[in-house]
Amino acid sequence: SLVHQGIALEDARDWSATGCVEPTITGKHYGHTNCMLLNMVAPMEMALNNGVHPVMGDKIGPETGEITTSFPTYEDFLKAYKTQLQYLIEQSIEINNYLGYAHQYVHPTPVLSSMFSGPLEKGKDIIFGGAQYNTSGVALVSLTDAVDSLLVVKDLIYEKKEMDFATLMDAIANNFEQNGHAGTLKKIERVPKFGSDAPGTREVAQDLIDFCYDLYSSKDNYRGGKY
Repeated sequence: SLVHQGIALEDARDWSATGCVEPTITGKHYGHTNCMLLNMVAPMEMALNNGVHPVMGDKIGPETGEITTSFPTYEDFLKAYKTQLQYLIEQSIEINNYLGYAHQYVHPTPVLSSMFSGPLEKGKDIIFGGAQYNTSGVALVSLTDAVDSLLVVKDLIYEKKEMDFATLMDAIANNFEQNGHAGTLKKIERVPKFGSDAPGTREVAQDLIDFCYDLYSSKDNYRGGKY
């Protein structure tokens, strides 16, 4: 995994655990671990509500279509979710980079820099990219919830046609407690979820992981490394 990120094999074999989050190379790698938390359920809610985040009540994402009329296929709905997800990812990267520039201005770290290989040779504080390796590690929260939601939509709405979006939205609005939605919840509970090893579950998860990885790794962080 580390070599895939461009870290030399001899360095990769000398990794340390940064908390419970990711491996980094001691004394050579400023990983900016957990530089942001991105909730993958938020773009799901925004896709269901045409860019509106229902908790805030504000339209914060692009308009991807009215949920009951705009998605004739599962691929259409998946595209709407990915559009909202990409929007939040790109916003998070832009804002995180602004935070990094502020950090550079307000709080350079010469003592910490003296403990790394790279800053002396480059003449740069680690906050400016002086470390040998510079990455920004992102924590994607609720991947399994996003995957399970997609599996339910794919199975019940598009493949088995046991439900439509109007029913699902009404059930969500009533917390599955009114209008006979106890039965709706039972249908949802029967759909194979992430971790079940049922056919198709891993593929949905891997597709999302690849989508996020490709987006983040294509972007430079404020120290010249990759997300």
